[in-house]
Amino acid sequence: MTGAAAKRGGEVGPASKAKRDGEAKRTAKAKPGESVAAKRGGKATRAASGRVESVAGKRRDKAASEATRVAAKHPFPFFGAGLASYFEWGSLYVWFEEPPPRAARAGLVRAIPEPFRRAAEWGSSVLYAGSGDQFINLHICMAYAALGDPRSIDPDDDDGSFGFGVGRPFPNLRQSRAFEADLRAWLLDLHRRHPIAFVARREDGEAGGTQLDAWHRWSLGRFADVVLPRWQAHHRKPPHRLADWALRVALDLALDSPIADQVPAAAKAWCDRAG
Repeated sequence: MTGAAAKRGGEVGPASKAKRDGEAKRTAKAKPGESVAAKRGGKATRAASGRVESVAGKRRDKAASEATRVAAKHPFPFFGAGLASYFEWGSLYVWFEEPPPRAARAGLVRAIPEPFRRAAEWGSSVLYAGSGDQFINLHICMAYAALGDPRSIDPDDDDGSFGFGVGRPFPNLRQSRAFEADLRAWLLDLHRRHPIAFVARREDGEAGGTQLDAWHRWSLGRFADVVLPRWQAHHRKPPHRLADWALRVALDLALDSPIADQVPAAAKAWCDRAG
């Protein structure tokens, strides 16, 4: 070493240059500021991110699959769905997305289960299906007579104040379930031909109401999107009295449910007024 170099602690000559060149090459191989630990951390982060995206993707797929399953089972809201009991009258309202062509309506009516076919009526986008008289239970018993005799009444529950035809005879459980199954099958087939916006069937308090089911509960979640816009569009001047009645039945069911607070005060006041 020269005296100056020794003082600086440095090296001179070819050996020193070769050492410096090797260090430069090693430095060039690594990204500026990136250590081995940083590389490992980057790989771990990318792996974790991939796992998160995979989990999120699976959740999205599961949610989409569930939505498809529910849509297949409950393709439209049915307010009042469940095993219904009737005392005198029985009916429901079908509100279509678009009114079915007039030429198709006679055939659609013929497909209604017999106990509700007796007083079918069209009005704007609404089809009314009902018994048309106070003998709905008699009609059910006759239409499903092959499923057994009418339900007998416990003498302790019979005060003798009602005569034949006023609620009597009462269908047995098999007859009631068969009629309900036929109503659902008819509605689902009708929806495939002419998309339904919603169906509404009131509960008959005199008969003990309806055993409201999952379809009804699911429908309540669609109330704000399906019923309220139609009420806002039609309540001042309904296009037909059937539209007025269909809205009132749907509102009544919502008001007597856990979503009652979703019914605007103006809609409640309108519903409370006599139709």
